[in-house]
Order: sequence, then C-alpha cells, then structure tokens
Amino acid sequence: MLESKPDLKEQNDSGGEVEIPDKEYRRLRSLMLGQDYEAILTSRLENDNVYRVSSVLTEAFKKRNSEDDSLALEMSPVIESAIDESIKNHPERITNVIFPIIGPAVRKAVTRALADLMQSLNYVLQNSLSVKSLVWRIKAWRLGVSYAKYLLTQSIHYQVEQVFLIHRESGLLIQSVQAEGVSYQDPDLVSSMLSAISDFAKDSFEQEEARLETLQMGDLTILIEAGPHAVLALAIRGTLHADVQQVSTELIEALHSNFAKELRYFDGATEPLEPAIPMLQEALITREKAKKESKPWFAIIAVTLLLLVLGYYSYQNYLLQRSIEQAVVRVNQEPGYQVLSRNYQDDLLTLEVLRSAMSVPQNDLIDTLKPSKYEIVFNEKIASIDDPEIYLPYLSSKYQANLSVERGEQNKLIILGEITEDNLARLMQDSLANSVFSVEKSPKLIIKPSLSVQQKSRSDFVDLVQSINSQLYYFQVASAELTEESQNLLNQNITKIRRILDLQNQAETTIIQIGVFGFADPQGSRTTNIDLSQQRAKLIKSILLENEISDSLVISWGGGAIDMSSVPSQYQRRARIEILYELKGATSHAQ
Repeated sequence: MLESKPDLKEQNDSGGEVEIPDKEYRRLRSLMLGQDYEAILTSRLENDNVYRVSSVLTEAFKKRNSEDDSLALEMSPVIESAIDESIKNHPERITNVIFPIIGPAVRKAVTRALADLMQSLNYVLQNSLSVKSLVWRIKAWRLGVSYAKYLLTQSIHYQVEQVFLIHRESGLLIQSVQAEGVSYQDPDLVSSMLSAISDFAKDSFEQEEARLETLQMGDLTILIEAGPHAVLALAIRGTLHADVQQVSTELIEALHSNFAKELRYFDGATEPLEPAIPMLQEALITREKAKKESKPWFAIIAVTLLLLVLGYYSYQNYLLQRSIEQAVVRVNQEPGYQVLSRNYQDDLLTLEVLRSAMSVPQNDLIDTLKPSKYEIVFNEKIASIDDPEIYLPYLSSKYQANLSVERGEQNKLIILGEITEDNLARLMQDSLANSVFSVEKSPKLIIKPSLSVQQKSRSDFVDLVQSINSQLYYFQVASAELTEESQNLLNQNITKIRRILDLQNQAETTIIQIGVFGFADPQGSRTTNIDLSQQRAKLIKSILLENEISDSLVISWGGGAIDMSSVPSQYQRRARIEILYELKGATSHAQ
C-alpha cells in the first residue's frame, strides 16, 4: 500500500497553525527514522505497484481484446522482434520444432507433383496415336471445339481454372489468378457478377446471414468460400471434389491469417496484397480421371516367349544330364570298369575310368553306349592282374571298409573290421571288385546298421570340422605372406568349409562362428608381434570372405607371440582356423 503523508502543522507566534512543507516533512522523517527506512519504504512501494499490475494484467488484456484489435496490433512488432531474436540466437530450437512438419510436407508435395506430371504425360502418350484419340478428334470436330479442349474434358476429373479474391464489404476484386492454357473471363466482370448474384439471393430470400456457396454455369462450378473480410471464389471445370473444398477452406484461412490487417482496412489499393498471388496460384489444382488399367500384352508375350525358351533349354539340359547319368551307370555295370570322374564340355564327355585288364576293350563298350548328341572318350587306367592291390585304396575309400588281398590262383578280397550293411551289399555286387577278386568276408567282420541320411551327414560334418580345426598355416619371416605349402592347404580346406556349410541342414547342426587366430615368433617387440599376428589372421579371413563365406560368421584375432621355447620359430609363425558349431542344443567344437 502507498504511504499517505500526514498533515503536519505547527503553531506560530500568534497562536495560529502553519502547514509544514513536503520537503521539510521528508527531511524530518529521514532524521527520525534513518536512511535505511527510506530505502525499504521505496522498495515496498515498487513491489506493491508490480503486484497490483500483475493481478489485473490478464483481465485487462481480455477486456481490451474483446473491444478491438489495438492491443494485438501494438504487441505484434514486439512479439515478432522477440521471435526473430530467438531464432537468431538459438536457430536449433526452431529447427527442432518444425523438422517433423516441414520434412513430410516437402516430401508429400514433391511426390504429388511428380505423380501428377507422370500421370499426365503417360495419358497423353498412350492416347495420342490410339483409336480412342481418333474418335476424340472426330467428336471435337463435330462439336466445333478444339481437340485440346475436348481432350481436357475427357481426361480431367476436375480443374480449378480461376481463383478470385474479392473484398467482402465492397465487392471489389482484390487479386485473381488463372490456369495456363485455358480461356477465362474478365476478373472484374466476374467479381461484379458474383457480388450482384449474392446480393440478389440475400434480398430475395430475406436472410441476412445467408451466403451463396456454389454457382453452376454450364460445365463450370463456382465455389464460394467466405471469410470475415474477403470472399474466395474458385472456377472449377468438372466434378466438384472434396479436395477442392478443403483447399479453398485452408486458403481463405491462410489469407486472413497472413493478411489480416490489409484485408480489414482494404481501400481499393491491390498492391499491398500482391504477395497473396502465389497462395492463390497454389489453388489451381487439377486431377485426371481414373483410367482402367490396360494389360501390358507386349510384356506378357515377351515374358511368355522367354519362359518358353528357358523351359526348352532346361528340358534339353535335363535330357543331356539324364543321358550322361545313364552312360556312367552303364559303364559302372560293365565288369572290370569303374568310373572315377567325369567331365562334359563342348559336346565331349570325358570319363576317367579304372579298368581291369580282363575287361572288354573300351571301343567295344563305347559302341554299346551310342550317344546321339555328344562323343565319349575314356581316360583309362588299366590295373595289371599281377598287381591287384592297386584297387584297394579306391575300394576302401568308396565303401569305408578295411580291405586286404590274399594272392592265389584266384585273388581274394577280404573285408576286415567294421562295415555298414549298405556298403557291404554294394561291395559284394561291385562289378570291378568281382572282375578282379573273389570277395569274401572275414570271420571277425563286424556289420553295423546302415546310417541314416542325417547320421551320415552329421558324421561327415564332424569329420570335416575336426580335419580343419587340426590344421596349421605357416607364414614367411616377419611377413603376413603364407608359405606355398600353407597356401595350397588353405585352398583345399576352403572347399571343405563350403562343404560343411552345405551339410548344416542335413546334419541338423548350426555353425556359430569361424575363428581365425594368428600368432608370431618371439622375435621383435610385443607391439610388433601383436600387429603382425593380427595381419596374418586378417589375411586368412579376407581369403575366406573372397570365397563367399559370410562375413557374419568369420572373426579374426591376433595373439602375438606365445612362450613356446621348445617349438622352432618357423612353426610359431602360424595361424589356425577353428569352427564352432551347435549340435542338438549343445555348443561344441573340435580341437
């Protein structure tokens, strides 16, 4: 509260009262209460003033806004200046605010523009030389209109041809725009006509608040959207679509938002509202008629012919492979012959065979095959009857059996150890073995049940993993270059790794990781040895990746030098590959 100054008076010599001046009053108060009290009193008065203003500020703003827009007009420069200063000092804030809005809006606008352009171009190209184009040209000639105008009526669902912005109170035209390539009426004439029609409708039906919303003139529809100070009129050719109504509503709101002062105090001068022209031009939208999808017959025919050609060649290749398989089976069935490998190239089938000296000559056998589309050539290896053991490595590997030979008048092939039922039956019927030997079973032979496909695949999988994990690859001195022997070994093992990857499904296993570990000899510093061992591991990893082994499986690690004083240095410059796999839920690896 403000402190009121008391009325101080003193008596004069004649007994009358004299008022003490204000200056003297303040001096007297200062002498009695001191300077600190003066400061406290001043601060108290200032705080009381702030409190009184703040308590009525909201109501004051509300009351002033209800009466007129003077407060908004006066505060606009201050608010705009504050926004400008905030953007200048903290641009990242406004960027973060508008980013979620601007990005989708720009993408949507660009996508819509490109789609409209492509749709129009495709439609014109498809119909420019078609039968439909000729029919349309005849109809346009009969109607006495240009082909371009008739094409527009047939291809356009709707088009906003003109947009008028009219002052609501005076009916004066403020601004207008029109689409390119279309005929249009005089904007001032249209503005006057719309105002007259609107006044006529209002007077005739005696409704002060009523307003004209649409007006039909031939194939043109005039859509009228009224705002507080201006009216927007859109001349639309075609169907009045909801998209146009939405555009007109948003446009009239945007115009009143951006040009509120200019529209409210419009005095006939159009120059202040020329910046609204781009906004009006955005309302000149067009939408083409939906067209029935025509089947791409040319593409269908081309794809069909391609499939027929591919089918023909696939069928021919199937027949060729079947003929080759039949030839190989026929050679294997001939006593004394066994196909070791085959190669087909340039209409020539080359068979590498192991043949007994007692078997029929190769030419006689080839004559019985009589292939019609290719020639057959044998690269044969003739086994001497005096050296029947030459067959043992091949037969042992083929049937996974331990075999031995007993020489005599009739050489005997003795089956030892363990063998599966399937392999035993196949070996007993092998034409090559029976042409050279008398096949007999050892009394101590153990016959095992035949493995299933899954068991055989798993056995092969595990054997291959153990083989790869047991190999070491050696390097040159102070180098990440493999020795020639190790390079050849790595090439062989890459083939095994790819075979392991192929066996995963059949063996019901999953490769978890392929680790490559590099090492160095004790020569050099610890840092140098670690770097060199990493380079060696990465070299082998890169070779694996070059051979289509997935990068997600392979890791590399350099272990530097490990104290192995009993091992020569050349064997410490090494790397190894270790495959980790999962078998029926249990992680396993072979060392």
